[in-house]
Parts: sequence; structure tokens; C-alpha cells
Amino acid sequence: MVRKRIAERFIKNERKIRDRLFKPILKILTRLGLTATKVSNFKLVIFFPFLFLVKSNLKLAFSFVLLSYLSDIFDGPLARYQKKQSDRGKFLDIFGDFSVYLLIILNLFFLNVMNNNLLVYHLFIFPLVMILATLKKQENEKTDWIIKPAPELGQFNMLFLLFLFLYIYFGVNYLNLVLLLINMLYTGLTLFYFIYLQYKWYR
Repeated sequence: MVRKRIAERFIKNERKIRDRLFKPILKILTRLGLTATKVSNFKLVIFFPFLFLVKSNLKLAFSFVLLSYLSDIFDGPLARYQKKQSDRGKFLDIFGDFSVYLLIILNLFFLNVMNNNLLVYHLFIFPLVMILATLKKQENEKTDWIIKPAPELGQFNMLFLLFLFLYIYFGVNYLNLVLLLINMLYTGLTLFYFIYLQYKWYR
């Protein structure tokens, strides 16, 4: 319970900082008639060229990935600024984020830039842990939509993407180690969530 409160406090403080920092930009986006959903969709449009450039120009391809993720930092603050935040909007944002992420992982598999066994396992364990984390969240929190999204695990994916950018642009290669550690974490969380849900359902 204490750990959960600390995590919630950290997330709330991080959101407050982003909301204050981006307030001038949020005002401009609102005057332009943009909503958080439109910004989320724009993120997918920016990412699209990656799929055509990844085999011919890796650095250029990942520049579109970088732009896509940079645009993504505005949708949450924009939804809160316009007082339109909802679990439905969070789900659409998370679905877009994870679709982009899984497409990146899939392309890395075909590029053979790192251990493909780690990538294949990651393609399996990441969706599984996200499903179980979302189910676990339904047990404890109310939602204004069908489900209560669980976006917190996406932070670990950002860690892998950070090291991926370091490899592509600067040649720093810790990809196998980082993905191995993330896979181990997701495996542990998968087992924990599965046991937790079994315990709750059979009580």
C-alpha cells in the first residue's frame, strides 16, 4: 500500500510538472482546435515513414520515431488542460504507443541488429504482462470506460528505446543486456500478476 501511494504521488507530481511546463504550448494547440486524440493520431502519421526507410537509412528512419515520441508528450497534458481526460482516451493513446513500439521490435528482428531470441521472447512477454497488468487494475480501480488502462509498464520500453537510439546514433551497444533485464522483469511481473489474479478470483 505504501509503495503504491509513493508511485501514485510520483506520477501525479510528474504530470503537474509537465502540465505547468507545457502550458503555453497547450494554449496554442487548443486555439488551433487540436485535441489530445488528434495529437495521438498525428503521432502515428509521423511514425509511418519509418516503415519504408528502416531498411535503407536506419538513422533517418529512427528520426521519425524520435519525432513521433516527442509529439506524444503533449497528448496527456493537452487532455488535462482541456478537461477531456478519460480512460477511453488513455487506452487509445497507449494502444498507439504500444503498436508503434511492437512495430519497432518486429523490424529489429528482421534487421538482425541484436539477439533475435530476446526480441521474439519480448514480443511474447510484453503483450502478456500488459494484459495481466490491465486485468489487475480492474480489481482495484473504477473506470469511466470499458477498462482502466495500465500505462506504467511502458516506461521500461522507453528505457530500451533510449539505448536503441544510443546504438543507432552513437554506436553504444547495450541492447542485449537491457532487453534481457526488461524481459526478466516482465517475466517476474507476469508470474506475480497471474498469481495475484488467481488469489483474488478464488477468494
